[in-house]
Amino acid sequence: MMRDASHRDAHVLGHVARSENDVQLGRHHFSVLVEGLVEVTQPKEHDGIWMLTFHIQVLLANRAEILGHGDCILRRTGSIGKRTCYTRCMLPVVAVDLGGTNIRAALFPSDQPKPAHSQRALTRAEEGPEAVVRRVIESIEALHPESDSGLRMGIAAPGPLDPAQGIVFGAPNLPGWDRVPLRDQLASHFGCPVALGNDCNLAALAEWRHGAGQGVHHLVYLAIGTGIGGGAIVNGQLLLGAHGLAAEFGHMLVDPSAPICGCGQPGHLESLASGPAIGRRFAELQAERSPAGIPADGYSASQVGKAAAEGDRLALQVIEDAGTIIGKHLASLVHAFDPERIVLGGGVSQLGEMILGPIRRAFASALMHPAYRDRVTIATAALGDDAGLIGAMLLAREP
Repeated sequence: MMRDASHRDAHVLGHVARSENDVQLGRHHFSVLVEGLVEVTQPKEHDGIWMLTFHIQVLLANRAEILGHGDCILRRTGSIGKRTCYTRCMLPVVAVDLGGTNIRAALFPSDQPKPAHSQRALTRAEEGPEAVVRRVIESIEALHPESDSGLRMGIAAPGPLDPAQGIVFGAPNLPGWDRVPLRDQLASHFGCPVALGNDCNLAALAEWRHGAGQGVHHLVYLAIGTGIGGGAIVNGQLLLGAHGLAAEFGHMLVDPSAPICGCGQPGHLESLASGPAIGRRFAELQAERSPAGIPADGYSASQVGKAAAEGDRLALQVIEDAGTIIGKHLASLVHAFDPERIVLGGGVSQLGEMILGPIRRAFASALMHPAYRDRVTIATAALGDDAGLIGAMLLAREP
């Protein structure tokens, strides 16, 4: 009877697994479990029936997690007499956040947002996709995961990308990337399941699960830094769209006469309110005031923020203008999504009240009715630079 049940369950497992890697991994763990059950359920004169019933209950109670989530196994941890002991364990996940400047990798032994180990390397994106993928592999290998641990991987990468096909179409901060099959390259090298997602989408997922978005079912996330990206949680689900390309909130048209965006299109939010846009606008105004005083490499948003904190009138005006643009844009997003919470991340949001104040004022004034304003809160992100890593870990653990 045990043999027939195990064949039926293995058949079911083959149908519900997400990929060929999942099938192989699930069958391995299932066979180990059944082997242990056969070993410890040999009938005894007094308690053989009790042992058989008990261990089948353990199997059925955990089988939903083994098959449904794929990140939970029963691991043999010892024995008491002839009885084998099992502990329910989560499979480890390596998460990678691939950026234009840095590659960050971390090993997460559980679904908690604190990694056991982490690794950082320079991307050196100008060397092209092949060299960057090689450095991603080196960063993962530097974490020294156990080879027999049922490893999974989650990758946060800049978009646009197709998470279903595992392809990065291209990114302004990754020159030369054109339909790079990043997921399959990593899965082939490491022989384990790999999940790929848009970095800002995954940051939104992380803030919702473990950060400033906890406790709501509808959320809009906006990351304002070197670029502007976004993500949305709708009815408790990460919004991906029909092709995994949704929520590019930084690439929505704001002003057709505005500068060209990094994506090549004019007038996007990113071209008007990102960190480089703030630095560029301050340099333009500074040139009118004192042409000889412009640094050769221009200004960063943090430098403009420092000047504003010291009372520089032009710096204060530039930051207020950017905040006003962002606030009005958020009002449009609220009209479209009706969220309970807006979470602002990225380096520009760390300028504090000098930009958050204009954002709130412009947001409130641009809403079509107070019903929107009274039912949404604006919060700053809680997870900082780790949001992408944590989101990649969560993606890898998704069923």
